[in-house]
Amino acid sequence: MGLAGPRGADQPRHLRARCAGPRPGGGPGSAGGGAGGRRGDGGARGGLAAAHAAAVLGGPLGRLATPVGRCPSLGRPAGAWTGPPPRGTFPPNVTRRYLVRLFALVAAALGAALVGAAPVRAAAPRDTVARPRLVLLVVVDQFRADYLTRFGDLFGPGGFRRLLARGALWTDVAYDYVPTETAPGHAALATGAPPSATGIVGNTWYDRALGRTVTSVEDTAAPRLASGRPGASAHRLLASTFADELRLATGGRAKTIGVSFKDRSAILPVGRTATAAYWFDPVAGRMTTSRAYAAAHPSWVEAFAAAYPAARYAGRLWERLLPEAVYRDRAGPDEPPWERGAPEPRFPHRLPARADSTLFEELAYTPFADELVAAFAAAALRGEGLGRDTIPDVLAVSFSAVDYVGHRYGPYSQELMDAVLRVDRSLAALLDSVDAVVGLDHTLVAVSADHGVAPIPEHAAALGLPGQRVGRASLRAPMVAALRAATGRADAERYLRAFVGGQIVLDREALRADGVDPDLAARALAAALERVPGLARCAAGVDLARTGDGDPLLRKLRRGYHPARSGDVLCVAAPYVLVTDLPLGASHGSPYAYDTRVPLLLAGPGVRPGRYPEPATPLDLAPTVAALLGLPMPSSAEGRILREALSAP
Repeated sequence: MGLAGPRGADQPRHLRARCAGPRPGGGPGSAGGGAGGRRGDGGARGGLAAAHAAAVLGGPLGRLATPVGRCPSLGRPAGAWTGPPPRGTFPPNVTRRYLVRLFALVAAALGAALVGAAPVRAAAPRDTVARPRLVLLVVVDQFRADYLTRFGDLFGPGGFRRLLARGALWTDVAYDYVPTETAPGHAALATGAPPSATGIVGNTWYDRALGRTVTSVEDTAAPRLASGRPGASAHRLLASTFADELRLATGGRAKTIGVSFKDRSAILPVGRTATAAYWFDPVAGRMTTSRAYAAAHPSWVEAFAAAYPAARYAGRLWERLLPEAVYRDRAGPDEPPWERGAPEPRFPHRLPARADSTLFEELAYTPFADELVAAFAAAALRGEGLGRDTIPDVLAVSFSAVDYVGHRYGPYSQELMDAVLRVDRSLAALLDSVDAVVGLDHTLVAVSADHGVAPIPEHAAALGLPGQRVGRASLRAPMVAALRAATGRADAERYLRAFVGGQIVLDREALRADGVDPDLAARALAAALERVPGLARCAAGVDLARTGDGDPLLRKLRRGYHPARSGDVLCVAAPYVLVTDLPLGASHGSPYAYDTRVPLLLAGPGVRPGRYPEPATPLDLAPTVAALLGLPMPSSAEGRILREALSAP
């Protein structure tokens, strides 16, 4: 926001299918079965799955079977008997003639699968809008809403332009909470809920039970497969995502896959029941997952690592995509004063020549990171057999390079401009892959961002705006003075437990032991910090629940506050101010328009193309996707269904 726990027993579990009988594909961790062996890969979707799908199609049996998940209802009318029969019995209305036809069709379908025939897809009901076979969620990290207008005429035909031509764009979209950071944003997009409900109150926060700072997805019980380092999972997410609801509704048969360069950006959008999530491990120099999802990488992941190694980028030169004059016209000169001191502040930028962790960490600060993620997502489409039938799957892809580049060079740099133009190319490549494998006519595409970014403070100040940096260390003296005044103790500094982001954590147990009310100490600290130049508002967390909506800053703080995870005092910096000890770069996290306003775009079955001026929030995405899939709302969703752009059934 410009202010630069113990693991539970609730490990993510994959839901079991509700159909009786064996499933195609291998077991968990099998090479042939994709991540966890669920539903198998494209070839394995023959067998019994193909037989069930064939039974749902037209022909002599089409009138007798109604699909429920991937389990046909074996002859009962829709809404009647929908489960497998008790062992040794058959449901009512199943005749001998029906069984003869069914077993004949099963045999035919199995024979076709054994010779490599493509699996048969069930037909969508004719009286409703066809459900998509795939939901493609694309998040572009730190992609401000104005990037579409600033650079839109320079985009290629296959990325954002293709989606704008066939989709619905909301032009008044903003987050209504702080902190506007990566983890809270990805969680909000997928759950339709703010951090106060998801529990994802930042990229990091102080865990009182553990006595240390934790990340939003760290999971020491689930090491990374590629390097053995501490891994990650969604076990800290407290709300369901639309992908979780899809897994529940299909008995675990739908596949939900998350892909990103960052672990939190791959994990949070697909929730706690995800089939798998994959991210880049800079130690191993490859895409990986953790034991929360699989015991071993599926064969297609290993094949990708061999065919597309990150080491290929060693010594690679990042040059401008377009002539330099175009960048000077849109973004000003290369290497302005506020960029000096950044690594290689001028184009071109060359990556390290050695294929080691230095290269793999620096790769994030180039558009090549998005290129790699797009290629991996395309491999996931084929390797996991996504979108092959009428039970929708989810592929969530988050591009991270714009965020890394924006932090280093700022939102008005030539580097940021080029990163935006190149992520458009990566998006186009991903859409081409989806069109080839699934078909865009069968795909619901949702595009948004997790947050925006503030200008570099020195750039803002050069233009006469109140840009400045406030050192975090400079806040310690007023905090200690306030606590001494509130407690009457000279050693009051020991009550400061942690300062994470814009949140101050107090040692509440020590305060109580000394006869001091922790809430009164928090209020005194908040009042003192509000008088510090550069801070706009501070509030004691205990008081946020009682605040109304009259003060927009307090409302946004309240929606980002979770009593078990947030600090005792929460602060918001003034516009264009960063509270950080870093001397360079830009950041985000505030409640101001440059951090909150992002694009929101939907395209695909059930969506009417057009521009929609109705106010919206990124929290509306999850309820709308759930409605288009015919699913219940995610558990804590607060967003609305964007009905103005939905086609009538």
